[in-house]
Amino acid sequence: MRVTTAPLQPELDRIVAAGAGAVIAELRWDGRTTRLASGVIELGRPRRAPVNGRFRIGGVTEAFTATVVLQLVAEGRLGLDDPLGAHLGNAVPDITVRHLLGHTGGLPENTVAEHTGPGRPRRARELVDLAVLSAPGTRYAHSATGYLLLGMVIEEVTGRPYTREITDRIIKPLKLTATRTPTSSTAINGPHARGYLMTGGRIRDVTRLDPTAAGAAGGMMSSAADLNTFFHALLTGGLLPPVELALMKTPGIGGAHGLGLEIAGSPCGTAYGHRGAILGYTTLSFHSSDGARQLSLSMTPYDDAAHAALQAALTTGFWS
Repeated sequence: MRVTTAPLQPELDRIVAAGAGAVIAELRWDGRTTRLASGVIELGRPRRAPVNGRFRIGGVTEAFTATVVLQLVAEGRLGLDDPLGAHLGNAVPDITVRHLLGHTGGLPENTVAEHTGPGRPRRARELVDLAVLSAPGTRYAHSATGYLLLGMVIEEVTGRPYTREITDRIIKPLKLTATRTPTSSTAINGPHARGYLMTGGRIRDVTRLDPTAAGAAGGMMSSAADLNTFFHALLTGGLLPPVELALMKTPGIGGAHGLGLEIAGSPCGTAYGHRGAILGYTTLSFHSSDGARQLSLSMTPYDDAAHAALQAALTTGFWS
């Protein structure tokens, strides 16, 4: 099967027409790479969106965090069935690392986006304190709170910030030059499209925000090329031993999530990756098991209709 850009470019254009300032995508297929973009850097101005643009990746950050956690498991420094109390004391529920990786810890979805907007952003520990526990291990329920806790576990086990561990274990070895862990800087360094939010019937620019509250659950920024490089290395065994990689790819409760990866069926076989959203930016990154076919895409939506168009682009670009 041969890559063609003709089917995907119109889909990106439709996303913009449906209500997004810009869309940036990179498709890799059997050794060939195609970079595409639609829309503009800033609404009301003519400069086209850059195909090498950087963006906030939201929940795709979880795949980086999970990779570091499972590296520590492989090194024997952490156990999947360790109760959190063994690492974080009595301030957190007695649930396990495995529960958090697979979103079965019983913690509610913490609306991180609510705490990264105007005003003083909440810190990770504050967001954890807002969580209310339900029975762990009984159902799948996505929880950003769980990944905030995993960031704390990484720090307790290594004695270093989780951001340093992600940087030294993943970003530097893979030379992900556009990828950054969360800092207190509100800017996106390098070329990027501006992010927007519809509030009160008006489109608001929300490009600048403090991502540290999203932390290990959603605070990173990257590019489509870097995400494809990261997931290719992950899925082909460059970051984890076979046992831990298999755990990431094995469906858990509900069948749509392993220990750090989302799992989706398609006519071309099972796809692995992650979706993410944070104020102003929505990201998806999905890949074949062997890394031969990859699609990473970011959009800056300001209308809900853009999300339906994004799903159509995924179907055309990856599952056609």
